[in-house]
Amino acid sequence: MMIYLIWSLFNLLLFGYFIYLFFGFIAKGRKVFHKKFKAFGVLILSVGILQIITSVQEKENNPPLISQEIDNTKYGSSIQQVNLENNLNFKIGAYLNFKNDSLISASSTLTGFVTGYSWKIKNLDVNREDYTLKGILSWEILGYDVYQQSKTFHGRILN
Repeated sequence: MMIYLIWSLFNLLLFGYFIYLFFGFIAKGRKVFHKKFKAFGVLILSVGILQIITSVQEKENNPPLISQEIDNTKYGSSIQQVNLENNLNFKIGAYLNFKNDSLISASSTLTGFVTGYSWKIKNLDVNREDYTLKGILSWEILGYDVYQQSKTFHGRILN
C-alpha cells in the first residue's frame, strides 16, 4: 500500500530535519530556528534528543514463540518460510520449524524499508494443516509509537 511508503518517507524527512536542527543548533545556536516554524523545530529537536537519551537500552527482538529442546542427533527437521504480507516497502514473514510433523519453534520478521515501523508477534496457533498468526505493527515517529495496527494472518501449512 502506498500509505506505508508515505509514512516511511515522512519519518525520513523528520529525521533529516532533526539532523539539520541538531547540527545547526550546535553551529549557529538559536538562529537555526526559522521564525515561522520555531515551535515545530524546537519540538522536533526536543523529541529527537529525548529519543537518543532514552534509547540507550536495546529494543527487545522478536523472540521465538515456541521453543523446545531439539535433538541434534536425529535428522528430519524442516523449516518452512511463509510470506505473510508483501507491501511496496516491507515484508512480514514467518519461519516455522517442524520435526516429525510437530512444530518446535516459530518466529516472525519485518524486513525491507521499515523506517517508522516495528513488528511484534502476539499469538501463533498451529493446527495440522492451518496456522493463524496475530501480531502488532507499530507505526512510529522518531522511535515513539503513535499507532498500533493489529494484524491477523491465516494460511495453510505445506508439508
